Amino acid sequence: MDKNTIEIPQSNHSSIVLDTETQIKILIDTILFISNYLSPEIITDLESNDLKRIYDEIVNLNTLSANHLQFLIDEFKCKLCREELIEVAIHCNHSFCIKCIQDYINSQNSSQFLINIHPNQELIFTCPICRTHLSSIDINKIFPNDEKNTQINPSLIKCPNCNIFRSGKLFAPICKDKCLVCIKKCIFENIYQCEKCYCSYKNKDLLEMIFICPSCRKGFYFIGDNMQTLCNDAILCSNCANSAIEKSGCFCLKHLLSLDEKLEIARSLFKICDICGDEIHFKKFPRKSCCDKKVCYFCFKQKTNCPGCFNSISTRCREDISKFFSEILNFS
Repeated sequence: MDKNTIEIPQSNHSSIVLDTETQIKILIDTILFISNYLSPEIITDLESNDLKRIYDEIVNLNTLSANHLQFLIDEFKCKLCREELIEVAIHCNHSFCIKCIQDYINSQNSSQFLINIHPNQELIFTCPICRTHLSSIDINKIFPNDEKNTQINPSLIKCPNCNIFRSGKLFAPICKDKCLVCIKKCIFENIYQCEKCYCSYKNKDLLEMIFICPSCRKGFYFIGDNMQTLCNDAILCSNCANSAIEKSGCFCLKHLLSLDEKLEIARSLFKICDICGDEIHFKKFPRKSCCDKKVCYFCFKQKTNCPGCFNSISTRCREDISKFFSEILNFS
């Protein structure tokens, strides 16, 4: 052997075996226990006495494992006080106990009122860690109490139907029982009258409500063009909303889209055809009044009977569908 080389001893097995099977089981149980609570959304189910029990068990195993476990336990604590366990997680994945985050938002709220803000202007709140702008969903989590939520952001109105706080511009004068998002869903399900106030959703002013998409700067009908409310600052056309899903970011650049938000937008933009079962863009479903079956353009073709209910398509409906066919070719 060359005198300049050195032989470094290695064990003939890939891992160091613990002394007893009991110690191995404790370590495995600890890892499994911790892994079950890595999601901040379910951290409220975590019991501190369980953590202490496991920590006391593993501290007898070795100091290194105990240090690793203590690090994981700290990850489950409020990022502000570092004492209380996590109770609420916001979309940027930072999480806090409810008292700390409420106190922080209240302090932001007070300071904004001190700088001569317009009473109807929407207030802006940020994460205390990364300064990401909080969405209305975050505010709903932090302040589930309706009255407090309204005090925090006076420009928001709670929809009596979906219980979501939305911008006042998303409410039509003819109906105070549902926001435009809820009304749009009803119309897409062929429901044209409010079951509470009995107003008609065929109202011209309602159907012709137009918003400017802040992304492409074009005007669209909120209902007919299926505009999407990513947040109270971003009411996008369907194409720009679809792009936002792919980028996982809201156009307002204030928050990232959560998985639930992306799924909600996708469900609105894409429908399941009741005939072929395919998921197809909403613009490829012709409007019809014969039945509530969702039948896509590809299943309709030039049939004289509705594939959903087999009833004969009236002359007027056939003309509307023919017009739709010519428009869909441009969309495709």
